[in-house]
Amino acid sequence: MLGKNKNNDVADNMKKLADKAREEVRDKWIDHNDTLSLKKEVPLSKRIDTFVLPVSEYLNDKYPILVSDGGEIFWYTVAAGIVESGTHPKNEINAAFEELRGKYAI
Repeated sequence: MLGKNKNNDVADNMKKLADKAREEVRDKWIDHNDTLSLKKEVPLSKRIDTFVLPVSEYLNDKYPILVSDGGEIFWYTVAAGIVESGTHPKNEINAAFEELRGKYAI
């Protein structure tokens, strides 16, 4: 029984970390989106592309356990943060990530 509670605690802690990371990515995306001086014609995929490296370094420094899986949690966190930001419709975000899929092997 003790092991089960410990597993639940670990899962709860991981969820809290993931939630916090997603919130921080959302806030960083809003700031990035508001301050980045790109022409309106620049596709969303390119905007996300300029965001990926700095947010990757940030998450790796602050939440290494969340990004140590080789990328899946990282990309989920970034995508979810951008969706939650409300800056772009979900279908545009999905299309942008689809464009980035080949470059980053998402």
